[in-house]
Amino acid sequence: MALLNTWSSAAIDPVSAGARSLGMSGAGVMLTGQGPGVGNPAGLAVLSDLTLGLQYANYFMVPELGQGAFSVGLPAMTGAFSLDYTSLGNSVYRENQVCVSFGKSLGGKLRAGISMHYLVVRQPTGFENLSVISPSLGLQVMPADELTIGFRVFNPAAQNYRPEGYLKLPVIIQAGLGYKLGEEVLVCFEAEKKENEKIKYCGGIEISWKNSLIARFGVSSGVFPGYSFGLGFQCRSLRIDLAATRHPVLGFSPVITLAQTVGSVKKKL
Repeated sequence: MALLNTWSSAAIDPVSAGARSLGMSGAGVMLTGQGPGVGNPAGLAVLSDLTLGLQYANYFMVPELGQGAFSVGLPAMTGAFSLDYTSLGNSVYRENQVCVSFGKSLGGKLRAGISMHYLVVRQPTGFENLSVISPSLGLQVMPADELTIGFRVFNPAAQNYRPEGYLKLPVIIQAGLGYKLGEEVLVCFEAEKKENEKIKYCGGIEISWKNSLIARFGVSSGVFPGYSFGLGFQCRSLRIDLAATRHPVLGFSPVITLAQTVGSVKKKL
């Protein structure tokens, strides 16, 4: 458990991805839209409808590592907002995160966004609860209609949980690109540098049939290279994304994301 490892990392990854991204092994800084696990707040800029999202992930098929998430996306006159809540653990040990994000377009070739993360670790009796507030910043650049380049920095000021001495909150830098091959195929590649770790690479491909059925595949490097696969379904206003990633030692981690468009919202804010 995290409380037993001084300066260890919490189980909730503050830049954890949704099922769409995980189907491509975590590549996500170039993606747009709203829903639990949308990694780059700049991608919120395209949101035009009120959207509700639910997500459940089960890391390595261990019941105690089930993670649930809920999100609300709201377009506004100047951009779009998102509120996300994530929770992992049980009655003895639990990690929670509340994240408020805003993204907007800055002309036709640039999107920018910011997120504020409030993370809380609830520990067993006898140990203090831990908490931290930290921002993340995101950009997306579109030099061509087919190409999106994304950047994201989490915890740029290198803040840590308080009280200190239990958990370290890493600085994370991500950069990646997505290239469309027509309307049916999207190819993604991303590099991630986490503090005190080597650069990790991941990428994948997304293939769409008539905008209603989507298949995804991905691979990742690192100390433990892995692969992933996923499916997406568009049923009128409901989008369902399924994915599974495989760790070579710990096994599979399945995830499902639901995103429901409630209706058009006039940008009044």
